[in-house]
Amino acid sequence: MSPSLHSRCVLITGAHRAIGGALANAYADPSTHLVLHGRQQEKLEALATTCRQKGAQVTLSTINLTDDHALKSWLAEVCAQQVPNILIANAGKNTHPQGPDILEPWADVQALLDINLKTPIAMVQHLVPAMQTRGSGQLVLISSLAAWHGLPTTPSYSASKAGSLWRRAARATRASRYRRHCGHARLCYLTDVRGHARPQTLGVAARARGQGH
Repeated sequence: MSPSLHSRCVLITGAHRAIGGALANAYADPSTHLVLHGRQQEKLEALATTCRQKGAQVTLSTINLTDDHALKSWLAEVCAQQVPNILIANAGKNTHPQGPDILEPWADVQALLDINLKTPIAMVQHLVPAMQTRGSGQLVLISSLAAWHGLPTTPSYSASKAGSLWRRAARATRASRYRRHCGHARLCYLTDVRGHARPQTLGVAARARGQGH
């Protein structure tokens, strides 16, 4: 069944994880088309079943988000059906030094930066033009308190979360203002392509799910 022209489309990456799954469940209702991405097909299928029981239409994907060609093609396919009203870029990973005075392996650092930093920027780059053409859309970029207070046990992760994702979004969408807000464990920077930016805790973001029409 094709998405209804009147339904809301919410795209969530990292949907097979705890935060992504909780947000998918929060947004699931008969008026919503959920596009869920994750690396673990079985967990995605289980989540899709739960969301469909709430009346949502669900489309799944397991593409490699760090492959820019595959990412661009996937997002173009999604937009051809229905431009997302809300993007929640939740996919990410962590890495740790293997011991005192030992740097993280460079291959691990590169892989972390690809998914935590480059992929959300790429998704914003690919989706914003379609959202601007429609005249509305929201971008939710997941950060962490580690972005404000770097942790010696996760230096690359801290750096990736402190990346200029939300500032990049502000430039891309010509958002006129940004406010900083520290919540619980993780933060989401929610940017409206019409020029409004609202950093929120994840709990608030889930309760604000009705704002994405």
